[in-house]
Amino acid sequence: MCLRFRCLPPPPAHQIWGKKSTAEEIEGYLDTIVSYLTEKGCDVILFNAPPQDFKETNEGIRTALNEKIPAIAEKYGAKFFDFSALLSTEAEPGKAVYGGHPNGEGGTVVADAFVKQFGSMFE
Repeated sequence: MCLRFRCLPPPPAHQIWGKKSTAEEIEGYLDTIVSYLTEKGCDVILFNAPPQDFKETNEGIRTALNEKIPAIAEKYGAKFFDFSALLSTEAEPGKAVYGGHPNGEGGTVVADAFVKQFGSMFE
């Protein structure tokens, strides 16, 4: 999952790593963060979690989380970027076509799609 904050002041430091969280716990963290950011007038872009060739348990968490993220974006008027779909195939959505951390080709695919969808926000 990729979170980019352009206007999140300290101190709320949200730690979403460490112990294994459930999709519902991560959804709660994201809801809190996105609520705070949009309340402060930030433009928020949520990405979903990319494929990582996870084993069954972690893939289940990733899949469940990815189903929840668009609804969080919609709830707060945030933008949504389907990072995962660009790095996998429809037939195998959990398979990391360009590697768990996308290689150069995967990075180019993602960057081009991101700029096409959101480039005007940064002009």
